Amino acid sequence: MSDVNTKNKLITYSKSSIISLTKFCRNKCGYCYYREDNSSITVPYLTIKVSKEARSADCREALFVSGEHPSKFSLVRSTLDVWGFDSYVDYVNTVCEMSFLEGLLPVIDVGYLNIEELKKIRRIVSVLRIMLESTDKRLLEQAAHQYSKWKNPDIRLEVIKNAGILKVPVTTGILIGIGESNASRKESLEVIRDIHNEYGHIQNVVIQDFVPHNGILMDNNKPVTTKELLDVVSLARDILPEDVIVTVHPKDKEDLIRFIKAGASDLGSLSQSYWDQIDEIKNKLADNGYTLHKRLPIFEKYVLDKWYSRKLGQIMDRYRLLLKQELDKK
Repeated sequence: MSDVNTKNKLITYSKSSIISLTKFCRNKCGYCYYREDNSSITVPYLTIKVSKEARSADCREALFVSGEHPSKFSLVRSTLDVWGFDSYVDYVNTVCEMSFLEGLLPVIDVGYLNIEELKKIRRIVSVLRIMLESTDKRLLEQAAHQYSKWKNPDIRLEVIKNAGILKVPVTTGILIGIGESNASRKESLEVIRDIHNEYGHIQNVVIQDFVPHNGILMDNNKPVTTKELLDVVSLARDILPEDVIVTVHPKDKEDLIRFIKAGASDLGSLSQSYWDQIDEIKNKLADNGYTLHKRLPIFEKYVLDKWYSRKLGQIMDRYRLLLKQELDKK
């Protein structure tokens, strides 16, 4: 259950079941291929079946993803009314509860939440995932965010800071290759560092690259080179405090070792599409002297410090006891 860096040759990941709630989104990011105007909203009880299958596959993380504030769409509002929910956050709270009852730890990636919404959902959510993406405000006038005023970095940072005030562990990150400057990449990482130094709640930072897809506004943009991405991973490791883990996703297993040597020590939430590749990844790492270790969605430090609600303690307290016993042995 340890989440240590590459000096100890240990690489971590969380086995995750990604559950998409709705692809309605009030933002229209130029790089996004998730958003759909003709979407629907997942019936709550259907998440139970997914959660049962995930738990039977020895998965502990339920990652709920959706577009941002979908209740601005009339179909979503009317559906929530029929189902008896006062708000979208109440709906998210309910599906998280259902997943938790199946033995999973809920993580949410649903965009902006104000502090009152965070307070409401904090009792059932183990980790808040919200990508900063970039502090570069020029992107609000470019293809990336010109139709996404809610991607103003000040708004994203508000959510991250509020999570710190409420002691909610956060996974955040930056997106590379969407028109940001080199200087803003450095600035973005420094801002994350400064917020963590103040609140101590940022458990890992994902370094993610933009990949062009047909049908999006930025489909003609060139993808980021491997060297460029490696440079940002190295920059992140230099800037971020040691207790903030640098995460990369294993898109290309051949390059994985290079990213680890650059400073990454975590592979993030490996969803269903990766489950059959975990042994292959594990063997690849072993051939290079590294050990792949499955972790919880909430990192060890926050388990030991009890950064979770009394309700989540029904699962977390046992892990905390095991961790303390391991530390006592050492």
